[in-house]
Amino acid sequence: MTSIDSLGDFGQYTRQARASTGASSSAKRRKFMPRLSDGDLDDDADSTAIQGKHSNDKYRPGYILKVKVKNFTTYSYAEFNLSPSLNMIIGPNGTGKSTLVAAICLGLGGKIDLIKRKNLKSIIKTGQTRSTVEITLKNFDNKPPVVINREFTESDNRYTINGRTATDSNIKELRKRFNIQLDNLCHFLPQERVAEFAGLTPERLLLETERTLGDGQLLALHEDLIKKDTRSVELGITINDISSKLEKLIQEKDSLEEETKKFKEFEKKTLEIEHHTKLLPYAQLADLKLQQRETKRKRDEAKANLAKFIDSTKPLQNQLRDAQSAREKKQAELDVVDNNQKEIYSRYVNTKKDLASIYDTIDSLKSNINTLRNRSAEKRSELEKLQHAKNTLIRERDRMELPQENEIEELSTLRNEKNDQLNSVNADAETLHDKLNLKHTAIKQVMHHAKSIEQKLRNNDKLVVLEPTSSYRSHVKEVAYSAHQLLRAEPTFKGMYFESPAVCCNATDIAFAPHLEKVIDNNTLLSITTVDEKSFQNLQKFASSKKINFPMRMTKFQREVATLYTQEEVKTFGFEGFLSDFISGPPEVLSMLYDVSKLQEIPVSRRALNREQVTKLTTPNSNGYCPFKKFIAGDTLFVIGRSKYGQKQVFYSTEKIGRSFYFNSSGINAEAKAELSKQLREARDKEEGIKDEIKKLQQLYNDKVTEGKEIKKELDSFKERLAELSITKNQRARVIAKIATTDELIKKITRDSKKDYTEKIRATEEKIETKYKDTSICISTLAKCVSELTKVSIEFNLLEFAVLQAKNREIAAKKLLEDLENRKEALREEYEVLKAEYNKIKKGDAAKMIAEQSKSYTEEERNILSDLAKSYVDAKNFSERVIREKIQLLIDERSVMATADSSSIESLKRKLQEIKTSEKELPRLKSEKSRLDARIEKVRGEWEPALTELVRKISLSFNKRFTKVASDGHVELAKAEKFKDWKLQILVKFRQESELKILDHQSQSGGERAVSTIFFIMSLQGLTDSPFRVVDEINQGMDPKNEKMAHRYLVHTACQNNKSQYFLVTPKLLTGLYYHPDMVVHCIYTGPLIEPVDKEAAVPDFMDFAGKAIST
Repeated sequence: MTSIDSLGDFGQYTRQARASTGASSSAKRRKFMPRLSDGDLDDDADSTAIQGKHSNDKYRPGYILKVKVKNFTTYSYAEFNLSPSLNMIIGPNGTGKSTLVAAICLGLGGKIDLIKRKNLKSIIKTGQTRSTVEITLKNFDNKPPVVINREFTESDNRYTINGRTATDSNIKELRKRFNIQLDNLCHFLPQERVAEFAGLTPERLLLETERTLGDGQLLALHEDLIKKDTRSVELGITINDISSKLEKLIQEKDSLEEETKKFKEFEKKTLEIEHHTKLLPYAQLADLKLQQRETKRKRDEAKANLAKFIDSTKPLQNQLRDAQSAREKKQAELDVVDNNQKEIYSRYVNTKKDLASIYDTIDSLKSNINTLRNRSAEKRSELEKLQHAKNTLIRERDRMELPQENEIEELSTLRNEKNDQLNSVNADAETLHDKLNLKHTAIKQVMHHAKSIEQKLRNNDKLVVLEPTSSYRSHVKEVAYSAHQLLRAEPTFKGMYFESPAVCCNATDIAFAPHLEKVIDNNTLLSITTVDEKSFQNLQKFASSKKINFPMRMTKFQREVATLYTQEEVKTFGFEGFLSDFISGPPEVLSMLYDVSKLQEIPVSRRALNREQVTKLTTPNSNGYCPFKKFIAGDTLFVIGRSKYGQKQVFYSTEKIGRSFYFNSSGINAEAKAELSKQLREARDKEEGIKDEIKKLQQLYNDKVTEGKEIKKELDSFKERLAELSITKNQRARVIAKIATTDELIKKITRDSKKDYTEKIRATEEKIETKYKDTSICISTLAKCVSELTKVSIEFNLLEFAVLQAKNREIAAKKLLEDLENRKEALREEYEVLKAEYNKIKKGDAAKMIAEQSKSYTEEERNILSDLAKSYVDAKNFSERVIREKIQLLIDERSVMATADSSSIESLKRKLQEIKTSEKELPRLKSEKSRLDARIEKVRGEWEPALTELVRKISLSFNKRFTKVASDGHVELAKAEKFKDWKLQILVKFRQESELKILDHQSQSGGERAVSTIFFIMSLQGLTDSPFRVVDEINQGMDPKNEKMAHRYLVHTACQNNKSQYFLVTPKLLTGLYYHPDMVVHCIYTGPLIEPVDKEAAVPDFMDFAGKAIST
């Protein structure tokens, strides 16, 4: 293969267009090996090209043939067709080189934390919900390749192997079959874990190397030795502890022999207490039997008393029944007399009512006779009065003058004409008044507008700087102005936000205003500031509800902000201070500006710096850094940058500083003042014009009002005259109507005065005579009723007294019986209580409980208890009280014994038990440790020689390669007493005059550690069965010489040995590197000038033509 230096660019390209939803239209491309034929643009061409370049025999089982990804990180689709030897992936930072490493890890079922990602969502391409990785592996025994497909979402995961659904366990088994160790840093070293490999301890490095070598048997033996060694040490410690403890216990036992005797006496007393405690239920049973006999006697006595009392109450009950019968008989007689009395009284009341009614009728008839006799005289008197009234009305009628009809009609016509004329004048005046109101409203609006303009001219509120003007309009500025007005109108947001820096901040020196506005971007200048998440969310909801999108910033408020240099130090560079020294405003807003625009890190000077000062500020120091990333001198902003490629040289760019729009004053600027002054003049001119119009309209209105008043005066005179004529006419008509009504009454009364009432008077007198006869009958009836009531009343009182006597006898008998019944119930209750108590004792299960308890006693215990009980029975004191007193006495005697040395007794018991346990446990532990030590020696005899030999081979291989780039290097096995402390140490020497040192963070630089690491990994070649190895950006920090040397040996090892497939990821490619015909370089391209390409397109694009030209 021709060197990249002479050919420039090479390879076949597989391309992937970025998603159309993104802002960029750039495309990613992968560059592989040359084409076999022109025009082949499909996926099979890639595979055919690889097979043509490398024989299928060179692919060993577990080698990766192809990797496909879809919607993976930044890729929508990409394919990698891989070499069986070395695959070098190159490209600038950020183009997606490490994506291949991530795809291999996740596609083979690796955990997400192996590539230091948080979750699967971070792997899925932005804007997509599902991602796919497909990996094709070489299979055993010429079998078809193994195709592993992993499709996953944020929360879902699905595997297939050769199209069949698989599980995580299936994928792990497949990795184990091919000896793929994704968690072994010697096999799989992604970019995210390079630092982790460099930080491995020698102990951990030995374990990782053992896992790499062969089939992992050495690691299994080592881990088994560590486990067994740890257990052996634990057993040795335990045996020593038990032996020491046993010796001490035996010594203490001899000193406690005297206490043993006390202990036996103590046990004897305790046994005696136990026997008495067991005897206690039998004493309770004896007490219970005695109680039963006494209770039975009391029950029988209560029963006899109750029967005797019941027999003594029967005569009294007979007397009560006789009294009740006598009372009921007298009550019946009383009810009959009472009903008779009520009936007589009812007749008496009705007769009295009839007599009163007759008297009323007689009085009414007498009154009618008097009325008929006086009626003629009354009619004649009434007739004379009516005639007099009629004559008076006639005289009044004759005095009234009747108005002329033609005069009324003429006055009505004149009134209507004047009314129409007045309405017309009033309508004209109303129209003029409306016009005047409109003009007054207009002049008020003009005056208010002029006043608001004057206030703006005098006002220091900087919000006016955001107000849109006719000369210049900005959408962001207009939105910010509207947002400030809306928020000011909402009191609920008070204290929740700070207004934009353009409104609430000022330059402490106006000369620095342009410099501040140059550094602070426009959105930040116009943004609302909040200091907490809740306020920020509330403002977002408010903006959404108002459908206005204004800029907002949230910052963590810091009262003190540290600057890079002190005030004195920054002046030594030629500056007057930092930009943060020349701005004032709310501390929270200033804190936001420090966070976003870094004002505290940008020095400023109003005068220009000389060439030497600029050179000093733009030249990096020994650490590769300049004093400031940005600084301002005069009217120029200097921005320091660093190249991302090559030597990453420092450069700077400059920008001119314009004029200030916001920070140049505490209020409105000159441009806005001029605009407002123009608006004020226009408002004043308009006000004068409206005043002239109002003056003219007011004169016309006044004339109309005067004319209307004159017309109304004439109209009122016509109305007054018409009213007078109408009143006169109506009054004469009412008098004539009254005369007619009076004539009708005179005629009617004249007819009534001529009637004769003699016959009516005679008939009425006859009725009065009849009513007097009825009166005598009623009086006779009343006398008879009074006589009967007197007799019945006397009889009723006698019977009522007899009933009362019978009731008293009945009540007395009942009271006596109630008292006797209470006494009977008391006797019955006493009997029932004694009966229940006796039955309870009789039917109780105390004896059964004692029998059940005695079943658990041995024959010896029964005999002891029997003898003990007999002694108390013979003494006639076998009771619960006596036994409990005896138990308490025994307990007191035992406590005196225990008080002598109770702790020694308990201690002796514990020590005897511990001696017994230790004498039993010690031989078992010694036997277990002996067997374990023998097993350790056997395993060590198998493990140590094999490990020593492999480390020797690794050291020889490492020394052979490493001495090409350094002075000396070895790999050493550091043995220790404990197997967990055995170490694998990499010893290196980069200079002849120095000594061999262990590879660590303190002794070597980052580049030296990277060189040593890559040569150590290469030295494992041939000793491991891993199908592939991945190394991502391990060459970072190497100087060009070491990088070229390391690259040469890596290429040579990977392409000559053919024991493992290698992947090397690097962001840079030095000139003059060594290349082998069997290696493949994959170039990752991205950039805005690369047009997006459709993978399925039939028309070749630019990169296809480039690849074709290079391959030919």
